[in-house]
Amino acid sequence: MHVDDIWRLPEGVVELLPPQAFQLEELRRRILDLCAAHGYELVAPPLLERAPSLLVGAGEDLAGLTFRTGDGALAVRSDITPQTARIDAHSRLCEGAQRLCYAGSVLHTRSRHPLAARELHQLGAEIYGVEAVAADAELLLLMSELLHLAGIAEPRLDLGHAGVYRALAVATGLGEVAERRLFDAIERKALDEAHTVLGGDIDPQLRQMLLTLPSLRGRGDVLDRAERCLDGAPSAALSALAELRELLVALEAVGVPEVPYLDLGELRGYRYHTGLLFAAYADGCGQVVAHGGRCDGIGAAYGRSRPATGFSVDLGCLLALCPEPPTPPTAIFAPPPVGGQQAIWRQQLSRLRISGECVVTALPGESAPVFCDRLLKAPQTEGGEWRVEPLVS
Repeated sequence: MHVDDIWRLPEGVVELLPPQAFQLEELRRRILDLCAAHGYELVAPPLLERAPSLLVGAGEDLAGLTFRTGDGALAVRSDITPQTARIDAHSRLCEGAQRLCYAGSVLHTRSRHPLAARELHQLGAEIYGVEAVAADAELLLLMSELLHLAGIAEPRLDLGHAGVYRALAVATGLGEVAERRLFDAIERKALDEAHTVLGGDIDPQLRQMLLTLPSLRGRGDVLDRAERCLDGAPSAALSALAELRELLVALEAVGVPEVPYLDLGELRGYRYHTGLLFAAYADGCGQVVAHGGRCDGIGAAYGRSRPATGFSVDLGCLLALCPEPPTPPTAIFAPPPVGGQQAIWRQQLSRLRISGECVVTALPGESAPVFCDRLLKAPQTEGGEWRVEPLVS
């Protein structure tokens, strides 16, 4: 590598500089405080683990994004949810509900789409041990409050259910390869392709149900329309619709302000999630800003299968959507005094910092940094008053 290229970062990897780095950290702290206020306890799993542990329940998409060592034994996490499942199953056993939250970096082998970074600042919340949709409603309320806290005034909340498509796809009897082609076509709402994949041997009523899924979206009477269109569908599909209806009632009960947008053809996270799916979008952002859903049984590989639901956000994405630019920091510049007043000077520095001020002590030959707007001025005479005055440039 040429010396001029040593400083360049890998493609898809970015760094934050002042003041954006502090703004990201401030946002992280505020969101974690919100999670704590809802009863979620913070965990900090390691960045590196044994590869099989990190790939539990990950699905092929996430597995393909995971960095592994040459022998495949160790891996760098590409998602933190499997780690919280391991914690629930082994590190912190709990018989009832367990609420966990986390914040940390995850690394992907490639960008998931052209605008995405490969290193993400992921923050999320999970509930283990509760099968009732009340847990999903609680998480969606937390997700809504989180987005409002980040300055997103009117997020769009999308709901779906993996069980609807899964039940219909299983009923077709398609092989693995054909089912993957069908999944891809339904997800892209490419109905002509889906029709071709289904061919002529599939029951006409079942074919029509699958081709109708992408149109079952919107607000209001979507579930009513879905129940009419899926009349005669496998019982698992109808149970999924009933669960969505139950969730809507629960969301109203807990006070989620957004009116959900239902989309039965939205299959984001289908290979990873087992039931309810949810995502949030914001104006000015072409990608999902928060997403999650049910991943029941994710702890089974660790020897303890429990109901589970959760969501995650990319703090970098939220930071880019913040409506206000970062507030420039202010500070007091404190040159060391001349003479024998160093002890009193150090006391003044401590007093100001304890009170919440940023105080920059001058190094030899240093001029005041640009963010310093005040000056700590020593008294002219011994025993005089120390003063903080505007810094004249």
